[in-house]
Amino acid sequence: EDDSVARVTDMISPTDGKPLRETLRGYKSEDGEFMIYKVIGGRKMSEEEVRELVTNGSVGPLDGFVSAKTRSSFPAKLKIGKDEKTGKLRAEYDFGEKADIGALEPFWTDPATGAQLCEAGSNYVLREREGDEWKQAFRVGRLMCKKEIRHDTAVQLAEKGKTELIKGFISKKGRPFDAFLVRQGARIAWEFPPREAKKDKDGKPVERKARAQVDLSKAKVVGESKVHHGELVEADGAYYVRKPDQDNRAVFKLSKKLCEHEITPDEVKELLAQGKSPLIENFVSKRGNKFAAYLVLSPKKDKAEFEFPPR
Repeated sequence: EDDSVARVTDMISPTDGKPLRETLRGYKSEDGEFMIYKVIGGRKMSEEEVRELVTNGSVGPLDGFVSAKTRSSFPAKLKIGKDEKTGKLRAEYDFGEKADIGALEPFWTDPATGAQLCEAGSNYVLREREGDEWKQAFRVGRLMCKKEIRHDTAVQLAEKGKTELIKGFISKKGRPFDAFLVRQGARIAWEFPPREAKKDKDGKPVERKARAQVDLSKAKVVGESKVHHGELVEADGAYYVRKPDQDNRAVFKLSKKLCEHEITPDEVKELLAQGKSPLIENFVSKRGNKFAAYLVLSPKKDKAEFEFPPR
């Protein structure tokens, strides 16, 4: 990378006290000992975000980082830390470590119990006294589904165990939704408000038809699914994986007929065993075009998705 044409910025490097230079890949110190990349964790950093990181030592939490393993997005705070191998300063994630819980600065204290809420990286942490030490009671993200969780919302969780209705969350598919946050011990769960009834052309509510529950207790067993620790069964025109130890609860479903192709037991068995089926050649699209694809397990492993071979 040619640094001779690099733009000199107004950001001062913590290593040599001189302005950082903007290169093609990032912002680099003159002594070559410090660099902030323009893309971190699959997310493009704006110059303002880099400036805050360099000036204050941290920035965020920011949304839109992408996991290299699952390809799912997640929020995180960034901080300037030291690489243990090289000793050089670098940008790294700050999720808030349990080991630092006693050193955190509280912003709220429960007058009745003395429990305290603190910011810890990209999370809020509720800590409680256990003898002479602090223990973590729960943690909740400061940014969830692209929605900032404010201090007063975290206080509601600590005091009441449930927040007011929070509007404006954004799902992974880009759809807005509203929800409550509910504390269940050390875990934070979603609770959704009742859906508004659909209305007909006269403005009258349309009665919803209840979904028929499939009884898997007597379904034909065709194999097992080690990934689900369950049984592969056939019922009602579909393959299911049921959990016999959980009242035969269904944890996976795949229609036996998919895009005009009859899925065979061997194809679904390989899908569950390997996470991917053999290449299936004779799918038919809605427009009547034939196509070939693999079936792969979704990230939640509750359904199958298409994966297309290279052209």
